[in-house]
Amino acid sequence: MGKVGLNIVPVAFNQQINAIKTCSIFFPKFLFYQAQSYEFLIQLENLASATTLAIVNKKKFATINIKLCSLAEQNQIVSKIEELFSELDNGIENLKKAPAQLKTYRQAVLKYAFEGKLTEQWRAEQIKNGTPPEPAEKLLERIKKEREKHYQ
Repeated sequence: MGKVGLNIVPVAFNQQINAIKTCSIFFPKFLFYQAQSYEFLIQLENLASATTLAIVNKKKFATINIKLCSLAEQNQIVSKIEELFSELDNGIENLKKAPAQLKTYRQAVLKYAFEGKLTEQWRAEQIKNGTPPEPAEKLLERIKKEREKHYQ
C-alpha cells in the first residue's frame, strides 16, 4: 500500500490497484508527487481495511482529498520539488565520495607529518626564539634510554 508510479503510456491493472487518471486541470507530475506526500499516505492508512494485507477499495479511494491549484502553480511546485530532489541526489553522491576523499586526505596528512611539513612553522619559531628543536639523533637516543630505563 502506498506505492506510487507515473505511467507515460496506457496501462492495465487489476482490482486491487487504485489509479488516479489525470485530466486537464492537473499536471500529472503534480499528482504523482502529491500521492507520495505524508498527508496522502495518512489518508490511505485511515481508509485501509484491517486485514492481513491492507488495501483501500475503489469506493474509499475515491474519497481521498487531493489539493488543487492552478496549472502554473502546479508546474512551479513540481519544478521546485525536482530542483530540491536534484540537490539531494548531489548531496548523496558527495557523501558516497567522502570516504575516498577522506582516505586521500588522511594519507596526505600522514605524508606531510613525516616530511616535517606540519611542524615547519613551529620549528622556525623555535629557532627564532633561540630554542631550536632537539636534533633527531639526540631525540632517538633519549627515547632509547627512556625505554631501557622503563623496561628495567
